Amino acid sequence: MTCCKPVHASANSLPNVPVTLACGVALMMLALPVRAADISPSPISDGQGTPRAVLMGRPSLSAAPLAAVPVGVNQRAARRSDIGVDVGQLTAALGASGLAGNDGRRAGFGLFADGGWRRRDAGTQGDLARQTVKAAVAGLTYADGDGWRLALGAGPVEGSARFRAGGGFDLSGTAASLQVANTIGALRLSSRLGHAWFDLDGVSRTGAVPAPQGDGKGESNSFAFKAAWHADLDALFLEPALGVALDEVRVKSYAETAASGPAIKIDRMKRSDWTAAAGLTLGFHPVELAPGLRLSGQMEAAYIRNLDRPGTATRASFIDNAPRPLQLFVGDGPRDRLMLAPELSLAIGDNAVLSVRYSRQLRGDEAHMVSAGLSWRF
Repeated sequence: MTCCKPVHASANSLPNVPVTLACGVALMMLALPVRAADISPSPISDGQGTPRAVLMGRPSLSAAPLAAVPVGVNQRAARRSDIGVDVGQLTAALGASGLAGNDGRRAGFGLFADGGWRRRDAGTQGDLARQTVKAAVAGLTYADGDGWRLALGAGPVEGSARFRAGGGFDLSGTAASLQVANTIGALRLSSRLGHAWFDLDGVSRTGAVPAPQGDGKGESNSFAFKAAWHADLDALFLEPALGVALDEVRVKSYAETAASGPAIKIDRMKRSDWTAAAGLTLGFHPVELAPGLRLSGQMEAAYIRNLDRPGTATRASFIDNAPRPLQLFVGDGPRDRLMLAPELSLAIGDNAVLSVRYSRQLRGDEAHMVSAGLSWRF
């Protein structure tokens, strides 16, 4: 249910990732390679292009206009926010297929394995604009004949091993799943009322916020709601959908240091991005390719629009440690985004399902996500 999860363009260059409804998640923050030029002194303008002060080591910064923020710090904090959301959403998406099982209500034990990567490229900020996150998970599931499931798994996320546990159910048209992976939590609720289908997703992540020279901590949350109408057309099916999503990032502390001491400190920084989406999914029901092999697939297209100007900082303090309100994130990407996501599933006998999914964002940040999964019931 990707129709409502845009890949962010950045917050001084924010938005998007359609990632499915879950929209993401998650807090920033894996360390990104940052060049020395990215942490050099940044001129602060008076809003009309006139430099008023220089960031590093200049007490005169306190005389700068309250609405002015060092551009370099903006971009780095925004990019760390983006990559944190990407990590959480990718992790949740990979774990979900293990919980779903893709095998109806067959009872018994099973195995699952998922892997994938997600990349965005804003194209204007060097290494800081290009982000790729990778994740994988493998584990054991159990399902009873009534639709209840449990799952245990483990796998690396960007080189850091993570243990995962989850559970869920699929009862009388209502399904739910919950998974926890170290500092990442994901919840999905689905309901089928005749031809009307509803999905609600949430992903949360907490953790460190590495700076080029310094450190910090924070959290991020993503929520998405989608309503769709499912219509069967003989061998095909059609699903028009509408959705809304929120990505929210909070930085509890963020500091960058220079040789002469602290250069900037930010407290309680917050970014919120609301998006709305309209999507259309066209797919085909399983087709028997050979005895024991059945292929099904779908193509999803979504139009996503930012509902407000991304980003707000509630408070920040500079080298003089004087708190002041600031507009820290200012979106400069397009408000409109377009996403395409094809998906194929191959059922092997009655016990195994192999699935592959690719999503591509065509406007805004250039974004890609690829994932593949295998589930096998004993």
